[in-house]
Amino acid sequence: MLNKVFGNRHEWDLSGRIRDLEEDMSRLLNAAVGQMGEVTKKADWAPAVDLVESTDALQATADLPGVKQEDLEIWVKDNILTIEGIREDLDTPKSTTERKERPVGTFHRSLKLSAPVDADKAKAFFSDGVLTLTLPKMEEAKPRKIQIDIGH
Repeated sequence: MLNKVFGNRHEWDLSGRIRDLEEDMSRLLNAAVGQMGEVTKKADWAPAVDLVESTDALQATADLPGVKQEDLEIWVKDNILTIEGIREDLDTPKSTTERKERPVGTFHRSLKLSAPVDADKAKAFFSDGVLTLTLPKMEEAKPRKIQIDIGH
C-alpha cells in the first residue's frame, strides 16, 4: 500500500515527505500569488528549484531559461532562500503569438532551508539558464564526530 502512495521508495521517510509537501505547497502558493495579483509580492510565475543537502552545504538549482543574469536577485534571511527576477517577453510588435506556454514577467521563489547557512560564503553560478547556488552550512549545523573513550 505504501508503495502506491510513495512510489518505489523502499524506506518510509516521513520528514522527507513532509519537506517535499512543504516545497510543493510553497510552489503552489507562489504560483497562486502570481495569478491572484499582489498579495505580498506580485509574481507572474515561480521557477522549479531543486534543493540538495550534503554534510557541508546546501545546493539549490533553479531552472531559469530566458532570464538574464542582471535580472536576478538572490538573498538569504532568517534561514529562507529567496530568488527573484524577471523574464522578458520576446514577442515583437510584428509577430503574432499562436501559442504561449512559457510564463514571462516577474518571479519570486522562497524556500525554507533545512540548516542555517553562511550567506557570506555562498556562491552562485549562472549558465545556460540554470542557476546553481552553493550555500555552506554554518559550523554549528555540521555533523560532529564524537570520540568514544573505552574503559572507565
